[in-house]
Amino acid sequence: MNKNEFGQTIRANIGEDVSSLTTYKMILEPELGNSVEKNATLGTSNIVVNDETFLANQYVEYVVESEVLDRIGQWRKKGKATSPTQEISGNYQRFTVLA
Repeated sequence: MNKNEFGQTIRANIGEDVSSLTTYKMILEPELGNSVEKNATLGTSNIVVNDETFLANQYVEYVVESEVLDRIGQWRKKGKATSPTQEISGNYQRFTVLA
């Protein structure tokens, strides 16, 4: 990803079936600066991302909006799924935003 690039899909593996939960978020955090939490969708088919298989109903997807990736350098991302009585988050995964 490049700084200020938008329209690309970012995926974050939660690692367990969260299809029974109702709200899905992507948390993006630059190395320096404040994290942002964006609405995401549940991934509903198995896919391979960087040699790792993400299973259906176990990951979230977020299509990057304009000006969200506003800093170059290392970022962290993680998916979160919630319902009124439960919250499940994945582990942070690192990615790089280029100039």
